[in-house]
Amino acid sequence: PIPKSITDLPNLEIFDVTKNDIIGTFPDFQSDSLMVLDISKNRFYGAIPKHLFGHPEIGDDTAPYLKSIVKFDISHNGFNYTIPLNGDSGFYDKEAQTETVLKNLQYFDLGYNLLTGTIPNNIGNFASLQGLFLENNRLVGTIPKVLYRGSGIGANPLPLVQLFLQGNMLSGTLPSGLAQLPNLKELYVDGNKLTGTIAPAICNKGLNEVFVNDEADHDLCDNVVCPANSISFEGVAPCTRCEEDGSDFRRYLGQRDKECRPKLSEVEILDLFFDHTHGEEWLDQRYFWEAGSPACQRPGIECSDSGKVTSIRLPSLGLRGPLISELGFLSELHSLDLSDNFITGFVPSEFRFVDKLIDFDIKGNEFQGGIPVLLCITEGINSNGVGPKGTNFDLLYSCDNIACARGTYSDFGHAIVPTEEDADGSQCVPCYDDEA
Repeated sequence: PIPKSITDLPNLEIFDVTKNDIIGTFPDFQSDSLMVLDISKNRFYGAIPKHLFGHPEIGDDTAPYLKSIVKFDISHNGFNYTIPLNGDSGFYDKEAQTETVLKNLQYFDLGYNLLTGTIPNNIGNFASLQGLFLENNRLVGTIPKVLYRGSGIGANPLPLVQLFLQGNMLSGTLPSGLAQLPNLKELYVDGNKLTGTIAPAICNKGLNEVFVNDEADHDLCDNVVCPANSISFEGVAPCTRCEEDGSDFRRYLGQRDKECRPKLSEVEILDLFFDHTHGEEWLDQRYFWEAGSPACQRPGIECSDSGKVTSIRLPSLGLRGPLISELGFLSELHSLDLSDNFITGFVPSEFRFVDKLIDFDIKGNEFQGGIPVLLCITEGINSNGVGPKGTNFDLLYSCDNIACARGTYSDFGHAIVPTEEDADGSQCVPCYDDEA
């Protein structure tokens, strides 16, 4: 770790220890003159302290060096949990509706870590920010409007030159408002779960010329990200168009692959799920699925009259491993019960594509991160968005209706939308166990 004798230096202006083999948690500096903090490409780990960027109960004594910081680079480490920038801090100016620190910050690099959660709206307060690097983490949600609108009264678009968001799990569309960033030269969003098309105004900005060979014969939009139903090794030009076969995964922009893979059948999806959850080790061997066997003949599976999978019920069977996103492409699925297993990783946003999904039970597992934002506004799952007239909107559409967040619980594993006007339903409440 960084010695306290270093972090306590009162007039430290530059701290750059990049490309060493330093192990430890985030260092707590005391200097209010620090302009460069670069601890990239080491072996730091753990959460970024939640008070780092200020906290309402702590005030201006929190991280004093943030008043002068110009470069903040903690990339290529093992930092996890969320980016602690949501909500008003002790530095918040209520009259101006903006933060009073980080005004000098030009370079903010958190790339290549294990960060989860969403991109915080408070990044819109970084009025001098030229480089924002959040690539190759585990971020979910949509690309926030504050990146091109700024934040606070009279805010202007951020002076971003470089915006790296690739290699996360962001969903939604690529906002056309990014074309409003006057100084933008590089924009990378490939390797996410973005849908839709690329606005011509973005394509015509001549982005990514440093990386992409503009002399090649291709659509200018490909310089930004490959369109849906195409693939590329890097997710940008040159892009290979694929044949239209209804492949679900190729609905995303910027898909990284070496070949156009065919659409998976429901049998292939179930085989993949069985393998990823260590099916040969499930606690009840009566549930063993023979590879390639008919989907509707497998224990725990129910099907419609037309032979489409409608229900998967595999509670308390010792399933472990990730919940594959391909399950979200079972078009007739209306019930999924994987409760009380050891499933890890993240809840896939692909379940928002299943129009008929009603019952969704994943309680008692070991998921990380939060529920994808677009899943939280998907109507019907666990009665999300379905309630009597006058129901509080925050109760009607809530991520808790999909599954209780980490550190909270309910008897059902998720909140229950009120069924009567002025009722509260059943909500997720905090756990008493700090390790929950």
